This record gives sequence, structure tokens and C-alpha cells, in this order.
Amino acid sequence: MDLEVDKQSSAIYRGVMALIVLNGALDFKTGKPPQFAIEKLQDDHIFPKSIYNYNGVSNRTLISSNAEKWKTKPSEYFKERFNEHGPENFKIIMKSHLIPDDAIQFLLSDDLKNFCEKRKNMIINEIEKRTKWQKTNLKTYLGTAGTY
Repeated sequence: MDLEVDKQSSAIYRGVMALIVLNGALDFKTGKPPQFAIEKLQDDHIFPKSIYNYNGVSNRTLISSNAEKWKTKPSEYFKERFNEHGPENFKIIMKSHLIPDDAIQFLLSDDLKNFCEKRKNMIINEIEKRTKWQKTNLKTYLGTAGTY
């Protein structure tokens, strides 16, 4: 089994999205809790699929709207958010989407591969924390492969 699933019907995909909600994901633009009403909720590609053509769950999160970012490189969109929110609040917002501090540099430099690796590690750590699985067992179960 692979953490890089891309189908919304996958149990792994749904589990990761549930973790993001449970983690209190904040809206990228406002820094406030998003509207998680079904009609307002959007499954978003952090690195836009229209540019990067990568659909894995480590590149996805839940937001209220992606109207402003769907064709914008992460370095452009998230640099604006960084400047609007400031470094500390920006890190808080990113962590709420299970994006660790050490992935931010890759986000701001459009480095999909390294971003997804760092984020995948944080997702695995969150699963371990909530389920008490050992990292070696979980990595073996989920697999470590991913195509970027």
C-alpha cells in the first residue's frame, strides 16, 4: 500500500484528509478556520495539478476556495501568504495542513519532490501519534514509493 494514492475514494486518501480536518486546518488566505460546509469545501492541490500534473495525497489538502491559486506556482502564491501573515503565523497555518517547517523552503522554491517527502514524513508521524503505530511498521505498511 502506498501513501501516494490519488483517488478520493481510497481509505488512505480519506484518512489523510480526516487528519487534516482533525488537525484544525486553517485557510491559507485568511489564516482562520475554513468553511467546511460540503458546498464550500475544496480538495486542493498545493502544487497545482494544472502545472505539475501530480495528484498524490501528499500534494493535497482541504480549503474553502482555490480560485486564486489554481494556476499559480506555490512560490508565488505562498510567498504572498508568507508576507501577509508573517513568518510565525505562516508556519502555524502550514502546520495545520500537516506541512512541516522543513517543507516550507521547498514550497517556496517550487520543489515538489522534496516538499512531498517532508510532508509525507509529517503525515506518517501524525498517524503514528494518533494510532500508536511504530514508524518502521507504518512505513512498511504504507510503502515509501512515490512518483513526482
